[in-house]
Amino acid sequence: ITALRFLEAHEFIAWNEATAAFAASKLGAATFASTLSPDEALVVYADIYKARCSFNMNNELHLVFHLTPVFHSLEPDWKVFWAIFSRLPPHMLSVAQLVGIDEGYMVRAQSKPPPRQSRDKKATLHRRFFVALMLYDLIHE
Repeated sequence: ITALRFLEAHEFIAWNEATAAFAASKLGAATFASTLSPDEALVVYADIYKARCSFNMNNELHLVFHLTPVFHSLEPDWKVFWAIFSRLPPHMLSVAQLVGIDEGYMVRAQSKPPPRQSRDKKATLHRRFFVALMLYDLIHE
């Protein structure tokens, strides 16, 4: 019952009066087809919704970020991440700003990294951006 409440509250399913049963919404059907977990789907949906208003097409980094898995097992070396981030050109920094990268968070993470595999929103966002930078770099080799 708790799972049904979660799915209904997040609009993955809706009660269909005609059939007296729950039915998948478009979001629910898309999540099922994508094989994302509901948590991952909510993050991806929020990112896409936010990107609709301002998608940076000056380079591929913003697109790569949205194609990067939300949850993964890669843990950045936060000092290396900061060194890379601090040398990014302005067009890539604008992508970082659009997706919500927080420089203060990165500075703090160098001395006190978030717990490994933490599902904290900020930690997840920053790890995902780090992997997106790696993928972007691979694309341009």
